[in-house]
Amino acid sequence: MLDMPDNNFLEVAKEAELDYIISGNTLDFSFETFGYTKIVTPKVFYENWFARL
Repeated sequence: MLDMPDNNFLEVAKEAELDYIISGNTLDFSFETFGYTKIVTPKVFYENWFARL
């Protein structure tokens, strides 16, 4: 269950059409996507970013 402040991140991500939410909070963000936004840990984002270079 998300904390109320965490809901704000999801609302902003949806409105701004973000590609990613980068968070180490795997307890509250235990799902991989929210709409079109991917939810990843900093490690996963870093690894994926440098894989594209």
